[in-house]
Amino acid sequence: MNTPTPTLAPENLGKTFSLHRRFALLLVCVLAALWLAVAWDNHKTEQDAHEQMRQQTAALAMAFADHTEATFQRADHLLLQLREFWLANPKTFANAIAREQTLLGDTIIQIGVINADGYLIYSNLAPMSTPVDLSDREHFKVHRDAGQADRLFISRPVKGRVSGKWSIQLTRPIFDGGRFAGVLVLSLDPGYFVRYYQRFDLGTQGIVSIVRDSGEIMALAIGQAQDGMQYIGKVISTAPVTDAGAALQGSYHRSTSLTDGTERLFSYYHLPERGVSVRIGAGVNDYLTPVRAQQRTAWLIAGAVTLVLVWLSWLLLRGLARLETAESVVTKDRQRLANIVWGTGVGTWEWNVQTGETRFNERWAELVGYTLDELTPINIDTWMRLAHPDDLAKSGALLERHFAGEIDHYDFEARMRHKDGHWVWVLDRGKVVSRTPDGQPEWMAGTHSDISERKQAEHALHQKTDALARSNAELEQFAYVASHDLRQPLRMVNSYVQLLERRLADKLDAETREMMHFATDGAKRLDQMLVSLLEYSRVGRKGEPLAPLASRSGVDEALRFLVPAINEANATVRVSGDWPEVVASRDEFTRLWQNLIGNAVKYRAPERNPEIDITVTPEADGWRFCVTDNGIGIEPTQFDRLFKVFQRLHTREQYEGTGIGLAVARKIVERHGGRIWVESGGIGLGCRFCFNLPQTPPSEALL
Repeated sequence: MNTPTPTLAPENLGKTFSLHRRFALLLVCVLAALWLAVAWDNHKTEQDAHEQMRQQTAALAMAFADHTEATFQRADHLLLQLREFWLANPKTFANAIAREQTLLGDTIIQIGVINADGYLIYSNLAPMSTPVDLSDREHFKVHRDAGQADRLFISRPVKGRVSGKWSIQLTRPIFDGGRFAGVLVLSLDPGYFVRYYQRFDLGTQGIVSIVRDSGEIMALAIGQAQDGMQYIGKVISTAPVTDAGAALQGSYHRSTSLTDGTERLFSYYHLPERGVSVRIGAGVNDYLTPVRAQQRTAWLIAGAVTLVLVWLSWLLLRGLARLETAESVVTKDRQRLANIVWGTGVGTWEWNVQTGETRFNERWAELVGYTLDELTPINIDTWMRLAHPDDLAKSGALLERHFAGEIDHYDFEARMRHKDGHWVWVLDRGKVVSRTPDGQPEWMAGTHSDISERKQAEHALHQKTDALARSNAELEQFAYVASHDLRQPLRMVNSYVQLLERRLADKLDAETREMMHFATDGAKRLDQMLVSLLEYSRVGRKGEPLAPLASRSGVDEALRFLVPAINEANATVRVSGDWPEVVASRDEFTRLWQNLIGNAVKYRAPERNPEIDITVTPEADGWRFCVTDNGIGIEPTQFDRLFKVFQRLHTREQYEGTGIGLAVARKIVERHGGRIWVESGGIGLGCRFCFNLPQTPPSEALL
């Protein structure tokens, strides 16, 4: 006897349709709120990354500007001294250059003298048997036409007619009895600034440049590999640095760089007295790459939750339309599900080592908030009084090593007490410039650069690393909560559907029974997926901490767990190799082997017994572990899908599983600082799953 299909009364039919509409509206609102929340969080994360990088580049621009200004000041100081030597006795000028050039080391390409007619009459690079005409050079004409003005001039980059190299000309006029007698020239190497910039981590797309106010590029470094010499002398737009009313320092964004077309965030520091600006650009891709990886993870989780909710809602609503008597139960379950979803300047110094006589410039005093008059009388005790007590011993030890000739120069980062009471970080650099007849150090000369901003930038870079770690931890916690808390209402849905099936057993037709079977089967598979997702989220959180472990013990323990499956498949398992001690989490290492060996047993070819080889081989910096089988094989085009969450290559009717085992394996390997991959010749040719582990895992893997 056929069981009649239950029908809905008109009033209940209206209620059901209304319930459908309310549920659909609620689902749309929940998903909209979920996606909007993810979009807003991703937007906020990206904006925070932009702001953090703006602060970092601004601090570096100021530090680099201080270094540039210090270089110009040292060069000008040398120019003034050399001019005195030239005017005193040109014949001994070469000897004076040999003594003084050590102050700037590899900064200088050439030191030259141009006479009043514009001819280069002296160069330390080559004897001037035939004077070189430089009367057309900007740095000559500026001084020739300036009357009695005596100032430092910084030229645009030029290619030397003697050296053949690009250089920046720093010049001072020479006067003889009040009459213009020529120009003294220091040719600075742009590469000096490039080498200094490349000591810092600018990223692969980072760029630092010195640009003249008239637009010429004076020095440029890209990342830590390119010196940018091909751009020296090229003219670029100086806006917004030199726009009317522009601030001394600031930041701006360019969608594409004027040099290599890369999108960058720029910060600058303008040196108006020198007519140049220092600019540092951070490649947007460099600092947004980890942020975008985090964003993709957030979208993936949101997408997975959306698919789960939409699919489950569709199943529930299909059953609701045919089950009048179950309307109240379904309504309560749906409400529970909705509730769950809703819950989810540089200073200079000179020091006579023998007498204690000390000379500072005004900028040195300004670094610590004083004027030179306020510090009078000035001697070595002035430095000792202002220096941090904890730094004096280290500073003294470095000085002794320099005095003894163990190190070429003295270089130390020290703290000095500011007049206001706080500590200022300075880079203290110096060198012995003269010695007594018996070889003892006499005069030292050096600089103090304020590096407080750089220290703050270094600290901020560490403010950023911690933030990323916290964000990753929050994402893991979200995955754990989502997979753990969703199981309870899912089990309730499954229980009520089974209860309805038993109560209405004599009233359900075949189609309705099939739909209810689909609902219960879907709920079971969804529960399995959530359990797998829970297992995936626990990797690195719930496992034992990393510690020294005999790697063979992990394999043996996994094989003990897999004995029933191995016996059922009549599989042969061979273990070979010299198994080392590794640093690993015991339970996660065992789970890794269970997944890999279990897959080799599971995905076997029906026409032959499984043969599985487990091997280990040493590598340059660690070991390679492999599981090789003679199973069904994998098409090479499918390799990329294997290690992703919920990616399956076969139907559930062919092989059971949730498609998360290899994703868990990948996460375990990466937590231990390694990499996992698969090799296969194709269908029917078996597989080899391999992973490597380093001898010493990276520090973050030990967290």
